[in-house]
Amino acid sequence: MIERNIYEDLEKWKDSTNRKPLILRWARQVGKSFAVKEFAKTHFSKLHEINFQSNKKAHLVFEGNLEATEIVKKLEYILGVEIDRANDLVFFDEIQECPKAINSLKFFCEALPGLPIVSAGSYLWLMKNEESFPVWKVEYLSMFPVTFEEFLKATHSRLFHFYEEITLSEVVDGLIHKGLLEAWYLYLAIGWMPEAVQNYIDLWNVPKLENLTKIRRIQDSLLESYASDFSKHSGAVNANHIFQVYEAVSSQLSKSFDDEVDKFKFSSVIPNQKWFERIAWPLAWLSKARLIIRNFIVSNIESPLQSNTANHRFKVFIHDIGLLNASLRVPMQSILQNMDVGSYKWYIVENFVAIELFAQLDHDLNSWEKWQSEIEFLIEYNADIVPLEVKSSSKSRKAKSLDSYVKRYGPKYAYKLSAQNYWYDEARGYATLPLYLVGKLFR
Repeated sequence: MIERNIYEDLEKWKDSTNRKPLILRWARQVGKSFAVKEFAKTHFSKLHEINFQSNKKAHLVFEGNLEATEIVKKLEYILGVEIDRANDLVFFDEIQECPKAINSLKFFCEALPGLPIVSAGSYLWLMKNEESFPVWKVEYLSMFPVTFEEFLKATHSRLFHFYEEITLSEVVDGLIHKGLLEAWYLYLAIGWMPEAVQNYIDLWNVPKLENLTKIRRIQDSLLESYASDFSKHSGAVNANHIFQVYEAVSSQLSKSFDDEVDKFKFSSVIPNQKWFERIAWPLAWLSKARLIIRNFIVSNIESPLQSNTANHRFKVFIHDIGLLNASLRVPMQSILQNMDVGSYKWYIVENFVAIELFAQLDHDLNSWEKWQSEIEFLIEYNADIVPLEVKSSSKSRKAKSLDSYVKRYGPKYAYKLSAQNYWYDEARGYATLPLYLVGKLFR
């Protein structure tokens, strides 16, 4: 079983003195429902689950009187059990299917604050919801796909213990560094989705190619389910445009060159619609659904960085490397043959960094371009702006763009991320950090 970091956040929510109903959000198939059920096993007397997608009768509970105590009585009636309002957990799954249930959360906050309620939904921010959303009456928690740290803990427990102890200012033991790189390359092949990772764990003893081949079938199925969601939540015409933009992201990433991912190009994405304004809506839809990550380009280093961005200048990444490879139909055999240090394509590596950063920050990212220099990621952390230059090769020690940035702006912290072990260049003013440690940077 994959032990998810979200359990720590759920425990903080449970123990909070001013707890409100919780909405767990992110893309589909990242393990939201499973995490809530597992958490309930050890932290509550009983779990009462209402799935609004499969249980249409449950919708009737929220017709008419939305007084919290009345809703609980109706829930007890359809569930056939009594709900302990202090020790049980009520779980509203797929809550986006029942707008009135979303609206009811504010009444639970006001009238029954002692009753623990968790809701999960994947497309809440895409709903055409006529019901009033319970602003200020709920708490939000984002759940991401399986991070490298979670993957390592689930698949390489002994190696994970060494990973836990590594700081960001020390050379990693050579044996451990090699082992972490091998685990990282495997992670890039499997991807971030819990079902794919769990499949790898379950089939640990079968030949690796056979295992990865089954994982590819899972990835293909997930892509198909996303395509179905496009139609369900946006309509046929809009869904076609969303699908075309989603495919274009993968295609444009694979065509990147010169060791850097290019700015997203709008021409030829949707026939006869080549300008940003024509495809801004599909891009926004995918971003709100958390299926893409936007990395806005800035030229001026002033805080806040977001104030220096233009809404049409950004790079785009996919939220899962496994799905990126599947959408590009990269053969698993080819991925296996390239699982060695320094051989992975740079867009895969850059996409990995984008996902790990997004899982820490939970908002759009920024990069820097000035004349012939480019820094892949700029992160505002506390009072600092931290530049991160990404290198896919394990051999290259040159970081011309980072040199230029450090000389120009003199940041307190600066990093080159690569497959190399840690080293600090005092003369240049930045540290080289192994790529597999990026998840430790901004905690």
